[in-house]
Amino acid sequence: MKKLLLCTGMLLLSYALKAQTFDNVFFKQNFQYSNDVNDYLKGNTGSTYNNSTNMGAFNTSSTATPTASTSISVKPNNHHLSFLRPLTTTGDNRFAMLRKFSFSTPPTAISLKFTIMINSHTPTPASGSVNMFGAFYVQVGNNGAVITETNHYVQNGTVLLSMPFTSVKLSNGSSSYKYGVTSNISGVTIPFATDSTTFQVIINNSANVLTYTNPLNASETAAAYTFDVYAKTPSGAFIKYCNDMPLESTAMTFGALKLSSQSASTSTSPSTQLGCDVHIDNIELSTIGNAVFLPIKLKSFSGTRASGAVNLTWVTTTELNIVRFEVLRSTDGQNFTPVTSVTAAGNSTEDKTYTWQDTSPGAGPTYYKLKQYDCDGAIYTSTVITIN
Repeated sequence: MKKLLLCTGMLLLSYALKAQTFDNVFFKQNFQYSNDVNDYLKGNTGSTYNNSTNMGAFNTSSTATPTASTSISVKPNNHHLSFLRPLTTTGDNRFAMLRKFSFSTPPTAISLKFTIMINSHTPTPASGSVNMFGAFYVQVGNNGAVITETNHYVQNGTVLLSMPFTSVKLSNGSSSYKYGVTSNISGVTIPFATDSTTFQVIINNSANVLTYTNPLNASETAAAYTFDVYAKTPSGAFIKYCNDMPLESTAMTFGALKLSSQSASTSTSPSTQLGCDVHIDNIELSTIGNAVFLPIKLKSFSGTRASGAVNLTWVTTTELNIVRFEVLRSTDGQNFTPVTSVTAAGNSTEDKTYTWQDTSPGAGPTYYKLKQYDCDGAIYTSTVITIN
């Protein structure tokens, strides 16, 4: 079964980058590949977030102390990741999932997109409403040890930004949710939503003013060390809710995305069981401007014959969540057969060299090509080389 790999495919040729637009996607997941949650989420793995086994995976912990009762699933029809937080008087229904990234030079201008929907199943109150504060949090932080999947709480001071979401149950039985901050734009309010909402967050983690093209296709700016928040309204249009919201740190580099819950299963004022279902989809991170993080670039593919064997070598200059390489062989240059599979490094911005020895190539000319498998099932094939 395929591991969670969130990527945008293989590029054999370099391309020009457009400054101040969201062209450089380095993380993308719409949960379309599989209905098996184990393909997307892994257990706690310490610092091995970027190794070849779990490359691209969210590392998760749905357990606190005592044991959690959170259920995690991938919905097979519309393919979103769901965290079902049931009502409980014992245990803990919080969760946390974390993805870390490695950059040779961490980007300072980032676009984060995600779609969420939160359904409360807190008991209907006799009057008014019951709020589940911290039902869901989106946090952006660094690649260090301070932001972890095992910490279910808001990690103030150890992240660049936190976006809290509140779940609400009304006395008429209806459920809604909203981004839990007051808009800082005059005349704009953040409404409660009952259906899914798409958010886009523009992060400027630098001492300079960032100029970018916003979701409305207009030029916009973000002040130094701030972020802007846009959301898609029920009409399908994006509206800007928050402008120049200050980052929590001005001395931290980007390197992690954390999705988690803060609130426990009961409230104390009044004492009420709390529960909600959190649905997540269409997660996308991209750099803005001239930061370079290409999905993959094949620098060379060659081979030599020696002592009855063929030694193949290929070099990549950039990789983003690549699954594996498959080597195919042919004796006529037309009909190819897979002969081996080589695990890719997965994520790298430096040259990576791969080698494989074919011990039974045949006596005459032998033809080889590479297939690269990416996270969403796409397959890309190299040019054919001939070894005489």
